[in-house]
Amino acid sequence: MLPVLRYAKVFLRLGRRPPVDLREASTISFRVWPNDLDLNGHLTNSRYFALMDAARYDMVIRSGTWKAWKENGWFPVVASQRIRFRRSLAPWTRYEIRTRTLGWDERNLYIAQSFERGGVMHAEATIRAAILAKEGRRVTMDELMRASGWTGPVPEVPARIKKWLEVELEEE
Repeated sequence: MLPVLRYAKVFLRLGRRPPVDLREASTISFRVWPNDLDLNGHLTNSRYFALMDAARYDMVIRSGTWKAWKENGWFPVVASQRIRFRRSLAPWTRYEIRTRTLGWDERNLYIAQSFERGGVMHAEATIRAAILAKEGRRVTMDELMRASGWTGPVPEVPARIKKWLEVELEEE
């Protein structure tokens, strides 16, 4: 199944899926199709990233954040991401992608995503995302959260994310 069809699946199922809080885990299931395979016969590395995009859209739409983005002319961009592959996903395997916002600072959202089957982790990823306005400026997370209706406290960015950022900043 082409990634665009998976996006269609996300959008077509929205009316039947309950809303989620921005900090709750959003789960969506997929299956490994033959066109998802690499020469080793398992889900190809690049497909993980396309599937993570689809799963993030599921979360942000169901949380109401998407509506705030569209109303303000904002759009998300992945600033960086890292993934750890643990086990292969074979053809025809049904699996779930769990997506959860870990926290945010003044500039970025930090999102965790995992590929799971039967409670077993197959891959896990961390994404640093920014929100941009059409005119090119970066939207602050305070601005985003106000527009999204977030009234809770700002969650502390996990220590592992802070270490990851330190490494990235050293490389720039």
